[in-house]
Amino acid sequence: MIQLSLVRIRGYGPWTLTLGHDREHELQILQASVYGTLQRRLSDLGCLLFENRRDEFVAITNGLDRAGHEAAIRGIDPRVTLEASIGSGGTPLEADRAASLAGPGGPATGGDSACVMHLDVDGMTGRRGSSTAGGAAAEIAALHSLLWSDCMATGSLAFFMGGDNFMVAASEEARRGARGLVGRAERELGILLNCGIGSARTGREAARLATRSLDGIRAKRAAGTRERVGEVAG
Repeated sequence: MIQLSLVRIRGYGPWTLTLGHDREHELQILQASVYGTLQRRLSDLGCLLFENRRDEFVAITNGLDRAGHEAAIRGIDPRVTLEASIGSGGTPLEADRAASLAGPGGPATGGDSACVMHLDVDGMTGRRGSSTAGGAAAEIAALHSLLWSDCMATGSLAFFMGGDNFMVAASEEARRGARGLVGRAERELGILLNCGIGSARTGREAARLATRSLDGIRAKRAAGTRERVGEVAG
């Protein structure tokens, strides 16, 4: 069972219109600041935060109660108010739906296991289509779309982490099918992926183990061994 929390900036749309036309740079600065502070607070509590939209975030929050949520989102920036909805389920997608239906203010519902997949592109900087910033962005967008559709089909949620890195809040079905996902990216997009998998009680620990797995793949590649998927369980 995994617990996911949706954290949203409340009343954001109407408030942005009060800033006038010359507002976009200020909004980007604010969104980045909210994300950075919230990531720090939640990661200190063993959680893991993902950007969903810039005014909405998704977090793996196993073990965090309602009081912990309220403390984490309180007082981040005087210009905005954050609200958190919490849900749990057998898969990340089920937990996401439960949180969406629960609405803000409800109690924490549990969560004692998490699986995270950390993926990156093998040789992204040497790809012909990535010789320009626009070309690289287009390839990453196509990969994100593929990952998102594949992961949703297995009850999982995929998030772009920057550069050529993605993380997936993964279901058991997604964990078992990781090699198939890597193969699909190569067949359909010509993109070689490395995938590290980590499983643990909390989101942050699962992500640490997933990245450890990914680093192990890189180390083996440097030693001449080609491996695309690795896993470490807590």
